[in-house]
Amino acid sequence: MLHQYEKLVLLALKDEKRALSVDEIAARTKLNKDSVMRACYWLKEKGIVDIHEKINKEYTLTIEGNRFLRDKFPEQRVLNMVKSGPIEIEKISPYSEEARIGIPWAVKNRWVSFIQNDGKKFIAITEEGKKALAHEYPYEYVLKNLEQKTSTDKKNPLLP
Repeated sequence: MLHQYEKLVLLALKDEKRALSVDEIAARTKLNKDSVMRACYWLKEKGIVDIHEKINKEYTLTIEGNRFLRDKFPEQRVLNMVKSGPIEIEKISPYSEEARIGIPWAVKNRWVSFIQNDGKKFIAITEEGKKALAHEYPYEYVLKNLEQKTSTDKKNPLLP
């Protein structure tokens, strides 16, 4: 015995020579998409219909992504802080993104190193950091592409 939703879906498919999307079936049957999908899966389990799934991937920037695009990543901000010379670590608020996130990532990227002078600890740019200033940061590149809606499912060759 068929459920009423299954009957509606079959009526919508009755005279079609092509597959219909969930949206098309929902429009024809006046059912919501979840009900259409549920009915289609029931019909598939009974061997009455075949389901062909197509998955679309869509990427959009989050609020944080937009902020990093506008203000740069914390590690980029750290790099900009030290590009004209070492700065004393105590001058960076320990609660800031630069201290919590930026410095560890800048160290991981080998952009900065720690030096000690007169008992004070400084953060200084490295040769890798100087090179990084001359190139676009790969993660920023990805954000720009997402913002421009030019992203694809292909892996960005610049990212690890």
